Amino acid sequence: MGIFSGIKDKYKKSEAAVVVQNLLEIQAKIGYFGHDPASSASALIQSAWDEKPDIFSGKFGQRPHKLAVAAIALSRGLSLARQDDPHRMALLASLGKVLAEAHTNAGFYPFNNLDSTLLEAAGEVFIEKGNEMGIEM
Repeated sequence: MGIFSGIKDKYKKSEAAVVVQNLLEIQAKIGYFGHDPASSASALIQSAWDEKPDIFSGKFGQRPHKLAVAAIALSRGLSLARQDDPHRMALLASLGKVLAEAHTNAGFYPFNNLDSTLLEAAGEVFIEKGNEMGIEM
């Protein structure tokens, strides 16, 4: 990694955190999310990044798109949430929104193979957790 990789990592985390924050703010406005959207978004992104830093930092050649990072962070948060967590629905709805955006407007985003893999993995979590929550997927 180059001398600017730390700066680029910080920038990419911020980009994805803004996506997650915006989605959580929507959920907060309708009463499904009771935490601070900004700090929650940063924590979700950092947690996903810490789990697989090589993937997100571009060690294998490409960095994932901010929507793919956001989707993985939300899916990870959803996977780790307890069944009695009152914010599970907010995470599920937010994940659904980012997946729908990525799918509907895929032609407008410069997605690569890594993005496709990450979005597919997040989609599997979305379906699994939605079904667990009794939502027909």
